[in-house]
Parts: sequence; C-alpha cells; structure tokens
Amino acid sequence: MAGHQGGFLNNFSNLASISDVVALVTILSNLFWLVLFFGVAILFRDELRLLLRSLSRFKIAGAVFEIKEGSGALEYYDIFSKILGEILAERDSAEKLYEYISPSTARELARFTLKYAKAVPKDQNEIEILKNVALLVGRKGNTDAAIKLYDALLKQTPDDFDLLYLKGRMLRESGNRNNIAKSERIYTELANKYPEHAAVWFGLARSRSLLGEGQPGMDALKQSVELEYWSKPSTAKMLDRPELKFLRESMTDEFNKVRDRLDQLKAEKLAKQLAKIEPSRKAA
Repeated sequence: MAGHQGGFLNNFSNLASISDVVALVTILSNLFWLVLFFGVAILFRDELRLLLRSLSRFKIAGAVFEIKEGSGALEYYDIFSKILGEILAERDSAEKLYEYISPSTARELARFTLKYAKAVPKDQNEIEILKNVALLVGRKGNTDAAIKLYDALLKQTPDDFDLLYLKGRMLRESGNRNNIAKSERIYTELANKYPEHAAVWFGLARSRSLLGEGQPGMDALKQSVELEYWSKPSTAKMLDRPELKFLRESMTDEFNKVRDRLDQLKAEKLAKQLAKIEPSRKAA
C-alpha cells in the first residue's frame, strides 16, 4: 500500500503548493465526498496527520480552518474518522448507508476503492471496511466492482467464509447466469463445510432457484427453514424473496408445505419463549 499512499500524498502536496489556502477536500452535501474523505483519512491516517500538520490553513465544505498551536482541529479529525470507520466496519450499520448513496455516487466510490485497495491491507478493521464498502457499491448495481474487490481480498485469505459468502451474493445479484452458476458452486462448497449455517443454505436455495434447479433448490430452502434463517426481523419474510419465484410457481404444493413448516416452527419457538417467561412471572 505504500506506493498508493505515496501517490495520494504527492497529489495533496502539489495541491498544497498552489496557494496559501489549500482546498484539501470540498464536500458539497454529497455523501460520496464524505465517505471518500473519511475513508482516505482512515486508510492514510498517519500520512494525513503529517500533511495536515505541515499546512497552516485548509478548506473543508467551504469553511477555512487554521491549524495553530494547541488547536483542536486534528482532534476533531480523529473523532470524525473514527466514527465513520466504526460505521463502515460493522455490517449492519454500514448497510444503513445504502439508501443515502445514489448509483452514480456508488460508481465513484467503487472506482476509488478499487484504485486504493490493490495492495490489500493487513489490518482487520480496514479489511472489514473494504468488505462493507464493496457490499454497498454492489447492492447499488456495481456488482463487477464488488466482485473484483472481494477477489483482491481473497488472494490474502482464500478460505475466508465471510468473503466467499459475500462474493457468492454479488455473483448471484449480478443477474448474469454464468455468475449465478459460480455463486451456486461457492454456496455448495460452503454448505459442505458449514452445514449448520442457515444463511448459506438460503443463499444456495436462491441461486438454484434462479438457475431453474427445482428439487435441489427446494432441498436447500427446506434446510434453511429448519435452521431458522427466518428468526431475524430482516429475514422473517424469506419465502417472499423474488429469487424464489421459480420454486414458488413450479413447485407450488411443496413450497406451500415449506411455508406451513415455517409457521409451525415459529409457533413452537414462541411457545418455548413464553414457557420460559411464565415461571419468572410466578416467582415475582
């Protein structure tokens, strides 16, 4: 990554020599520039700290900041970069940015990420950030960029479960039949290694359904139901997913039996939860 850091900083050094008031970053209410600036701040935090210390003034979002002796500007920079880093490092919080990013912004973010992620970082937190950024841009339709980024990360850890799972997801969501077939193979291998992982079976069911593989897809779907993939609020309506259209329409009777089984499992789980609550009420 040192080469990328050097090139990046050289660009800013050239910028710094243009005028006394340096346009370090201009953020015009565009989330891309926010993510871009703080993403770079995280990945190049040590070098940027040195650069900022060498500047007397710089501009962000139209406001000029002066770094003086004892100034708290760098402390604010640290705080903001840490906040965004924490958001992007956690899957659930990172995905909440999805609705605020436009497709064009996602394309720009994808290009930037690919450019500066060629040398894969070894810091686990930075790897998690790149994973989640790839997921964000992939969900916005930039699946090719997401797949390339996951491939770059997999060169370092080829057996990483999360990376393989995410790559399988992006391959499926690309809509390309060849890619969907690749995702089916990835999920099949993961299901063999991690037979108790409900999300893997559901991913496999969706890929097989999109490929028109009736019974194999149904078998994987049944397994995901038995393993309670439906137990989270975000997955409660798993059987209504559009990828399962082929299974719903071509194997209607069997699909309805799966739906009945899911309702039965939900009822049984609720009964168990209520049974645990009742003794505590009596004790109170």
